[in-house]
Amino acid sequence: MGKGEMKQITTTKNFTRASRKTKSKADLEVYTANLPTIPPFSYNPSFFFNEAEVLKEERMHKEVKWRREGYSGKYYCAFFSFSVLKTCMLQGPPYSKENAKYVEGLEFARSWYVLVRDPIFITKHYKRLTSKEGDHLLVIKRDNTTNERVISLLKNDGDETFANRDFPPFFNDTFGHIRLIGPCNGIVALYGFHDNIVLWNPVIGDLKVLFASQVSRPSDTRIRGGDLGIGFDPITDDLKVIQILFCVSHESHLINQVEIYSSKTNSWKKHGSNMPANIMYHNTWSMVYKNETFCWWAQERSTEVILSFNMSLEIFETVPLPSGIDALGGEDRITRAIFPLKESIALVVYPIKQADKSLNIWVLDNLTGAASSWTKVSSIGPLPRIHRPLGFWNDGEWILESSSGELVLYNPRNKEIKNLGLQGKRNRLEVIVHKESLFPVNQVRADL
Repeated sequence: MGKGEMKQITTTKNFTRASRKTKSKADLEVYTANLPTIPPFSYNPSFFFNEAEVLKEERMHKEVKWRREGYSGKYYCAFFSFSVLKTCMLQGPPYSKENAKYVEGLEFARSWYVLVRDPIFITKHYKRLTSKEGDHLLVIKRDNTTNERVISLLKNDGDETFANRDFPPFFNDTFGHIRLIGPCNGIVALYGFHDNIVLWNPVIGDLKVLFASQVSRPSDTRIRGGDLGIGFDPITDDLKVIQILFCVSHESHLINQVEIYSSKTNSWKKHGSNMPANIMYHNTWSMVYKNETFCWWAQERSTEVILSFNMSLEIFETVPLPSGIDALGGEDRITRAIFPLKESIALVVYPIKQADKSLNIWVLDNLTGAASSWTKVSSIGPLPRIHRPLGFWNDGEWILESSSGELVLYNPRNKEIKNLGLQGKRNRLEVIVHKESLFPVNQVRADL
């Protein structure tokens, strides 16, 4: 029996009684047929058991048994009461449909089936995981040889091995360049050109292709591009997507068309007010801020700003970038990037042209503040053969793209650069730090 299979333990009377009700494995398949789809990045079937809870149940029922399988360091079970199952799953990564097929006993299958669909449990599971170190790297790249898109996941478990998966043909047939946007409660948006949007939970494999917006667009214009944001409205328990279309008139005037998608109503609507700033042309730097707000690097007249959209209030706001930073362009082609850093917004200023790059970082803790709210926290470099920053991971490690398209980590404490073993076409790496969750794309709550 492989490590990916659930090992049967039939030592308890309860489990034996449950097994008598099971006429065949075909009966179990009836209960597992409608479970979440097999996740792209499968986990070994694992629950990290709370020993105290198990012993408490054992004292109460005298029938609960557990044992440890030494080859993986994880605990496996065949039958536990619903309360123990709930405790175990709150502490461990999500289960998969494929692994559930090996679980004997309809009682277990029925308990698990109900549990992973319970909105309260899903939220508690997510909040417990996000309170621990456990964020993973989700990466999209273009293969250097085949030019095919590959999506990869690096789990933060010390293994340092990427799990790769090809995109379904749907993406190659429909999407141009794919941007990876988010995450929000474990859900990410895949964005091609305008109206090509997919919501996806990479852990449970839940995927939803959004239908094209039927909102009327400005007449006598052409759509020259667009941008996307994703966020959660805690007032209405609604995952929202904001699509900003760059419409250009015959007189070359830019008109920003803002459209909002609601997962709760499965509908698009036009946003009535004007955007106070324009998203920077060819900008790929945007981020989710505290789940409820999405941010872009933008320009308001002649002033560079952080443009934000609050999903609950459905309003735009701007905060100027810090004064005194290096001006855009110039001989070294100075540019910017924004990333989430813990509960703050990080602004990185760096040169594109320099072979050995120095990167300066400012942090903004409050979007309602002015430019004086920015704090310069550090500078790193010069770093050799670094092309651009891509974000932050773990305890302040920098995620970087090398000049040859490799994904590397820089540790500012010991000043070491570590190659993560993933390479693609330069400038085509899309990276987000992803928090795993059980949220399906149509059920995203965070109100506990």
